[in-house]
Amino acid sequence: MDEAKGAADDLVEAVTERAVEILSLPLEEREDRYHELREVHLTAALATGVAAPMAGALSANLEQWIRKAVRVIGASAVAGGETA
Repeated sequence: MDEAKGAADDLVEAVTERAVEILSLPLEEREDRYHELREVHLTAALATGVAAPMAGALSANLEQWIRKAVRVIGASAVAGGETA
């Protein structure tokens, strides 16, 4: 597996794990968790030397990917007879 594919696979796995975690929370706690994750991602990006504007964009994009994964996984669960 080449390095780019491995990195992409790792990113998808991390987003999926965060989405599953958020789905396990009560609805009223989910927005707070999104905010916490956005701050964690921003801090991590800044700590690795990413410029502030790029770190903010990266953090926002990760949040959107996680939100989309929550919707997709939640919809799949509901279609399968589970509650999300």
